[in-house]
Amino acid sequence: MKFLYAIILGLQIIVVIGCGGSGSPTPTPTPIPTPTPVPTPTPVPTPTPIATPTPVASGEYLFEGNSLSSLNLATINTTTGAVGSTTLLTSQANDEAIYPGVALTPSKKFLYALFSSFTVVQGFQLSGPGLQLTQLHNSPFFLPASGPVNSMVLHPSGRFLYVVQSPETIQEFLTDDTTGDLTASSTLTPVVTADFRVAVIDPTGKFMYVTDLTGGRVFAYQINSSNGSLTVVPGSPFTISATAQPNIPVVDSTGHFLYVSLLSGLAGFAIDSSTGALTAITGSPFSTSSQAIFIAADPVGNFLYACTATNGLIDGFAIDPTSGVLTNVPGSPFATARFTGNIAVDPSGKFVYVSIETGSSIYGFSLNPLTGSLTPLTGSPFPSISNPSNLFMATF
Repeated sequence: MKFLYAIILGLQIIVVIGCGGSGSPTPTPTPIPTPTPVPTPTPVPTPTPIATPTPVASGEYLFEGNSLSSLNLATINTTTGAVGSTTLLTSQANDEAIYPGVALTPSKKFLYALFSSFTVVQGFQLSGPGLQLTQLHNSPFFLPASGPVNSMVLHPSGRFLYVVQSPETIQEFLTDDTTGDLTASSTLTPVVTADFRVAVIDPTGKFMYVTDLTGGRVFAYQINSSNGSLTVVPGSPFTISATAQPNIPVVDSTGHFLYVSLLSGLAGFAIDSSTGALTAITGSPFSTSSQAIFIAADPVGNFLYACTATNGLIDGFAIDPTSGVLTNVPGSPFATARFTGNIAVDPSGKFVYVSIETGSSIYGFSLNPLTGSLTPLTGSPFPSISNPSNLFMATF
């Protein structure tokens, strides 16, 4: 009996040792991590509305550019035509040449000016009181192609801006009507060598004409109304003569005729409204008193004026509405002073202004709407900025 008890007790001890003495300990469970709290999202701030700029004061303004990297402003008395004193608008726009270097959008919200010293286009928003310029946030706008800038022209729709560069490049920019920003688009270079100087667009916005100074030609392009790209007009370029030196082109307000200043006289062309092709007007080129340095047409399309550099005379012409032939208006030529820089007809067609570079002055004339004759304004010549080389006019 005692023997049996001893055997049972031994077996119990073996079982206890076998179950707990030699086995691995039961692993402690890994604690479940406490989830990271999801942060409360930061409320998105409500955008601050863009402040509507104070409107430009109504009136007529004369923009004056020179070689001092500045663009200046004078007011025009719409009754007398008198030019007020000039104020500096910006020192970041260098419109130093006689070529067009200022453009205003049809909405009159934005103004663009060449800054030729740095081969860029400056963009500004216009506002009041009076007329002030605020440089756009993304301005200046750089040109993709190299080469000096000569002039620029804005499409009548305001959607496309073209910059003419030497020797033969036309750079297109798309304009943003909300911000005023420019985006580089197409670049045109002709297949033949040229010397591009100034471009002009007809009032319908269908055609562009570019002068080839040393080549004696006018290049013509059709403008794509969707994207502003340029396509060569059949027959382009149109040759005047190898020694003509075509410089400044002007299309009359009807869009029927193109006139170009030459080394001697003015060339005239009839414009084919369907194709844009040019045909020389009978009697072209038309004589001027001396080399026509700049030309301008009245807003109605009745008269054309050319200022000459060496003798300070203004030649006035009546435009035949059917043929485009030019004839001198009564009293032409009209005297100013030597070394004229630029000529501008105000948007109302009542006044004509001529800048004198060496005299730092502006001559003003009243324009007879029936005959085209010019009469000096009281107080003319008016003081201007130093060496005025370019004039641009706008009405608000």
